[in-house]
Amino acid sequence: MNKVKNGPFMIAIGTITFFFVGAMYVWSVIRIELTKVFPEYTAAQLSLCFTLMMSMFCVGGFVGGKVVQRKTPALSLRIGAVLIFVGYLGASLIANLPAQQALMVLYVCYSVLAGLGLGMGYNALMGNISPWFPDKIGLVAGVMMMGMGMSSLVFAFIIEWICPYIGIFKTLLFLGISIALMLLVSSFVVKKPPVAAKKDDGSLESVESKTPRQMISSVSFWVYFLWNIFSGCSGLLIINSAANIAAYFGLAASLGMIISLFNGCGRPVVGAIVDKLGQYKAMLFLNSMLVAAAAMLIISDSTGLKILMFLGMILVGIVYGGGGTIAARVINDLYGPRHFGVNHSISNFSVIAASFIGPLISGVLQDRSGGGFTGTFWMLMIISLIMLALIGALVMSVKFEKKK
Repeated sequence: MNKVKNGPFMIAIGTITFFFVGAMYVWSVIRIELTKVFPEYTAAQLSLCFTLMMSMFCVGGFVGGKVVQRKTPALSLRIGAVLIFVGYLGASLIANLPAQQALMVLYVCYSVLAGLGLGMGYNALMGNISPWFPDKIGLVAGVMMMGMGMSSLVFAFIIEWICPYIGIFKTLLFLGISIALMLLVSSFVVKKPPVAAKKDDGSLESVESKTPRQMISSVSFWVYFLWNIFSGCSGLLIINSAANIAAYFGLAASLGMIISLFNGCGRPVVGAIVDKLGQYKAMLFLNSMLVAAAAMLIISDSTGLKILMFLGMILVGIVYGGGGTIAARVINDLYGPRHFGVNHSISNFSVIAASFIGPLISGVLQDRSGGGFTGTFWMLMIISLIMLALIGALVMSVKFEKKK
């Protein structure tokens, strides 16, 4: 890490910028404030706003990867900053609009424009900082994503604190300006890694780099993509209902947010583990933690042991955060560094599927359990066992592809 000029500074800027980008995850707090102004909005209408933003975030990551591939990370970051500023500015101006018109503007500005900008910023940072450190790519990705994971806790507190004084719309403008400024600052620091400009001569790359087309044509990618979807669903099964689960056990709902703390703090730890063990053993390690988490939650549900509930939720938080950290190592090691930015952004499309499926399954299971979580905990166990099988399938598919 010391061999890279300004390496620690670049990581620090990336981590701070990721912290601001992570403000996108405080939607649950923002929607509460919006319903005070527009009480006629339904839960489904407001949920669509965040789902659309997550979808555009993934699209923005792909577009940003293409921009970096042809131009520079600086251009992608600056375009992203403009989109974010315009998106949040537009969302801050809906106060005096009719409710339905305001909702459409919110979808276009907050969800589409800001979502695209956030995705472009995320990809420019992840795709051009981590590859500078090929032997520590997991740790670097984990450190930066820790900033993103911790963001929701801090920004939730800030929004709840300042909204009574300045209102939700000025708060949105404040968020937009802050995020855009950080992307602009990072655009002067982040540079394209040398390996991204090299040809496949074997001197800098441990594996042959695959183009995005070659990657998505491989069986191994789709096996990993499916594993990533299940990983996201498993986390969202619990995270989507963390406060309710705590209340279900007779505890303060706010204690459920402990999962967010470990979601953020666990990422650099998982990054260090994947650098030490390699992607397959790290995936197996994380998956084993998920099986243990499911077992703890099932036992706590039948015995009422609250300590097992907390431990299970902590493990789920670590695994959910670690899945994104492992992705950087997997994509780099299996498909090479030259097209890392675009390839990594394609793998992130699994977030869209997980964000639809996870909360949907969670809601259905809660309804069938009469508001309880027995079905949710058993579903977590089933998903974790399916994920174990997919790791075996990934190893076999990679070996098969190497023989061809």
